Amino acid sequence: MHGSAHHLAIKKRREQGSSHPLRGLNTLAYAIGIIGPMVTLPQLYEVWIQKNVAGVSIFSWGAFTLLSIFWCYYAKRHNERPLIISQGLWAIMNGLVALGVIAYR
Repeated sequence: MHGSAHHLAIKKRREQGSSHPLRGLNTLAYAIGIIGPMVTLPQLYEVWIQKNVAGVSIFSWGAFTLLSIFWCYYAKRHNERPLIISQGLWAIMNGLVALGVIAYR
């Protein structure tokens, strides 16, 4: 085995078994990876439902989107599933805010 496949095999062997100390941490990482991006919902409501973009920076939300896309790509290359999920959701949520700013400016 070479490259990341080798590291994945080692990682899986290490994490097998329900008594492994990282199992709980991994479960928490998935939960936070899904819950975290949901903090953007109030901003999405304000932009898309209220159509209020006052004080919302297209530069910031556009940058957040691009950074999330990069981290999602990085996580994909390293087969880090919790980060793929988290950063994919962040990219979607941030992108929706950015698009709303463009649409209602």
